[in-house]
Amino acid sequence: MEVIEVHRWPSDDTIAQLVVVDHRRHLDAADIRQSVAHARAGRPTAIRTGALFPDVADAFAAEGFHVIDTLALLTRDVRRGSYRDTLAEARRRASKDGLRMRPLRRQRLARAADVDRAAFGDDWGHNAASLSRIAEATPRSRQRVVLAARDVIAFAITGFGEQRGYLQRIAVEPSHQRRGLGRLLVLDSLHWLGRQGANAAMVNTGTDNTAALTLYETLGFRTVRDRLRVMELTLDG
Repeated sequence: MEVIEVHRWPSDDTIAQLVVVDHRRHLDAADIRQSVAHARAGRPTAIRTGALFPDVADAFAAEGFHVIDTLALLTRDVRRGSYRDTLAEARRRASKDGLRMRPLRRQRLARAADVDRAAFGDDWGHNAASLSRIAEATPRSRQRVVLAARDVIAFAITGFGEQRGYLQRIAVEPSHQRRGLGRLLVLDSLHWLGRQGANAAMVNTGTDNTAALTLYETLGFRTVRDRLRVMELTLDG
């Protein structure tokens, strides 16, 4: 298995993306240099990483990468508390508004990507291929959409592995925000993770994303000291 996968940045084919497959594994300079060489073969203008823990980010910094974004990291003990009743109430409220929660099928990935870019912007939004990779990044995953009529207006991708859960991506169409859909999706994710036997759930978001930080904190998440970093290596052609 590759230590670092090489892809294209979802919103810009001229930028290569390095994805660390296992964040718990120690990366040495040789691993990073090999992935950079692989990425350079595609003649990108720059090489970016996904979100990295501090020790891994430091290893990339030693190879010439610099920080382009910083993310807050939050965690919650999934074993404490029950989500069944609060999730059921959130579902009832959504149903009264004519909304339904359904599995995120492959044929809806492109529309989910539209929602993602609308919520996070073109620079940081995903395409259908990168959303599919996110869903495949953990041994088990759950993908859900919220539908208004037959249109996707929100979605969540949640992963589980090694007794730990990951709220990997949650996005709500801007015109449907502040309707409780983010809360509904987070509760659904936590309930599923609890049934999988997860000990804890983790999620990251922009340090300036006040709405998301507030939502997670009201649902029992706490911000940890470590912040994640997205790194970039600018190439000279």
